[in-house]
Amino acid sequence: MTRLSIRERAIGMLLAGSSQRTVADTLGVTIRTVKNWNKKQKAGEMLNDKPRSGRPSKLSRVPKIIIQKSIGKRWHSTRKLAKYISSKYVAISKDTVHRYLHNSIGAKAYKRPSNPKLTEVQKSKRVKFCLEHKSWTSLDWERVFFSDESPLSFFTLQIHRMIGFGTSVRVISLQSKRSKILQD
Repeated sequence: MTRLSIRERAIGMLLAGSSQRTVADTLGVTIRTVKNWNKKQKAGEMLNDKPRSGRPSKLSRVPKIIIQKSIGKRWHSTRKLAKYISSKYVAISKDTVHRYLHNSIGAKAYKRPSNPKLTEVQKSKRVKFCLEHKSWTSLDWERVFFSDESPLSFFTLQIHRMIGFGTSVRVISLQSKRSKILQD
């Protein structure tokens, strides 16, 4: 919806008897803005946009669509997009593409992390493991616990904090909130 159509809709709602607060909430603008639009309309002024300072954007509708569709695709850099759009449509720089992605779409730069490849030693160890366990049955594999080396606890362990001096030490269980005295 364009800005002009939003203003026209606001005036229509006001003329239909809606309150300024209702119009503001419905259209997502402030009450002050609705009051200003109503004041302009009553004074007979046009609701069109006034001329704005600054150079208009070089990106037209088609290059914007091309940039939007390139998000998330591999090998689409701002440089390559700028080169493609410059050859087909209008001359733009990589910074124009970056600015559009960042400001209009909210996209951020992302570099895919490189995963380390397996070494020959790791590959041979994996083959050796497979050959050693090739004859295992499903019952044998049920006794195996596979892990990605992340911490895992089978039982809830109580965390203790030792407090005290001398021969008697007081251990406070942080989980159960009970305490007991241990003698040396």
